[in-house]
Amino acid sequence: MEQDRTEPIPNGAKLQLTNGYAPMFGQLSRVLVFLASSDQAKIPAANIVEAIGISDNHVKNVVSIASAMGLVMPRVLRLSDLGQVVVAHDPYFDDLGTLWICHYQIASNPRHLVWNRCCNSLLPEARGPIALSASHFADLAEQYTEKTLQKHVVKEIRAFVRAYTVHRFRNLDYLQVVDGRCTLSETPAPVPPLTLLATIVAYRDAVQPGASGMEIPLLCRGENSPGRILHLGEWKLRTALEALSQQGRIEIESRANLDQIRFAAHLIPARLLAQYYEER
Repeated sequence: MEQDRTEPIPNGAKLQLTNGYAPMFGQLSRVLVFLASSDQAKIPAANIVEAIGISDNHVKNVVSIASAMGLVMPRVLRLSDLGQVVVAHDPYFDDLGTLWICHYQIASNPRHLVWNRCCNSLLPEARGPIALSASHFADLAEQYTEKTLQKHVVKEIRAFVRAYTVHRFRNLDYLQVVDGRCTLSETPAPVPPLTLLATIVAYRDAVQPGASGMEIPLLCRGENSPGRILHLGEWKLRTALEALSQQGRIEIESRANLDQIRFAAHLIPARLLAQYYEER
């Protein structure tokens, strides 16, 4: 089945985010811990190769994935605010809250063509299990040759599937694969409330920077919204928002024509994730 709609390609889009290697969280942890230990303003990739003992290609792949997760600033190879929080509290990615925020960061970004399309449209909108293939990206033929699409998309899909079925993202119980056909799990792992709020703020920053409120239907069904990317149905999302409201972290306005949440405009994902770790 071919992708039945054409999706715009943003500037800086990557057809192949992982170079065919699924995220190896053990290597990712080692790289992040090394970056945290360095006081250099800009860290050469060669330093990581020497310190970690993996090949230059593997370092490039790990850095690409870490950047896509929002953990590393790609040009200088320094930890981002979010990366510093993760290294300080969960450097080995044992916590579901860490995995969910990393999943959201990598899958909600339209520049990550394969991961984003799989998580934002193909899987959420499928009426049943589907065999993910290069045909779902046929609309990219004007930007990429058929040979490139066949080679790189197939490798990236394979890495995507392995990430959620073999490697650490499997703990999210997000993806099920039977006989080569994929579907979203009916019972994904729970999303911790503060992690959900962190993804809401990240979504706010992407679509309505500086806003102190967001419409709940948009959070449920909007393109690249937490509802879509985290595989939360409307009932689950509204229940989680109610829990956040009872904790005093957000306000829900559901009167007259209002159906929205309000929160402090200064909130940032890294601070919310740090608060989650401190309170767990």
